[in-house]
Formats: sequence, C-alpha cells, structure tokens
Amino acid sequence: MGDRRGALLALAFLFAPTLDGLAAPAAAAIDDDLPPGAPEDRTLYTAARDATQAIVLERTGAARAQQRVKAGQLLERLEAAAARAGPEAAARLGALRARLLADWVADYDVLTRQWPVDPTRGCSYPLLVMDGAMRTPDAKPEKRSELSMARAELTACLEKARFAVAALAEATRRLEASAAEAERALAAPETAGEGT
Repeated sequence: MGDRRGALLALAFLFAPTLDGLAAPAAAAIDDDLPPGAPEDRTLYTAARDATQAIVLERTGAARAQQRVKAGQLLERLEAAAARAGPEAAARLGALRARLLADWVADYDVLTRQWPVDPTRGCSYPLLVMDGAMRTPDAKPEKRSELSMARAELTACLEKARFAVAALAEATRRLEASAAEAERALAAPETAGEGT
C-alpha cells in the first residue's frame, strides 16, 4: 500500500508542471488513498500535499508570466512607444516600463533564489514519512514516536512551503498586473498610432 502511495505522489509531481489536465486526476487519486489516522493528521497531510502541488503550479505560473513579458517584447515596445510619444505620454509610458521591469526582476528573483523547501519536490519526502507513520499498525509500540516525529517534520515543511508559495504568488500577481497594464497601454489608439 505504501509503495502505491509513493508511486501516486511521484506521478502527481512529475506531471503537474507540464500537463495541467493531469493535475486534478492525480490529486483525486491521492485523496482516494489518504492514509488512515486522526482527523488532525489527515488534515495536516492534505495541507502539505496541496502546498507541494501549489509549489509546482506557482512556479509554472511565474515562468509563464515572465515568458509573456519576454515573448511580447513589452519592455522594448514601451520604450519605442515612449520615444514616439509627446512629453506627458512618454513620462507615463516610461514609468510603466520601469514598474514592469521592477516587477519582472522581483518575480524572477523569488523564483530563482534559494527556497526554504525543495522547489521541485516540496514536502514530498516528509509526506512519505508521514504516510508510513500513519499506516504503521496501532499495535506497534514505536508508532507514537514515529508519528510524533513525522508530524513535526511535516508541519515545519508545510510552514516553509506556504511562506515560499505566498511570496511567489504575490510577486507573480504584481508582474501579471503590470504586464496587462503594459499591453493595454500599447493597444491604446493614442499609443499604437504614434508615429504612424
């Protein structure tokens, strides 16, 4: 049973970053095999599993937001539009470009800096340890100590994962907002028509 659980976790984390359609079924398969135990342990387990998946999803979202800026050449286009614009519009476009650049750099920094948890595996190792401890038969005398240590390790990992995910989610939200504002400004008739 533990081997099956480990295989399901590995599949969920392997496919979640590249195939969005498989993320939900993988999570559903894991829910069907949630280890037995006290409600608070099952809640902790589920939260840590969700946080681990959130790491993958948020990192993928950050990479997409950064690619949106790069592929759309938003910084270059804002600079060119500011060069063609009158003084007031040029100042506005320059300020928008500066904000977009700052948000892009900040998002990239959060994505690539040293994370408090493994950025590819998240809490998967403490999850496996917790899974094993929860599945240990109640009759075994070591179950209580194994479960206590596994619970502490998983709780610590969950707190770190939530902190990292929240920081990246906020940085990506700011980048996406700046990118959307840049796209709107570049599509506006007064900007798009300058110099033509």
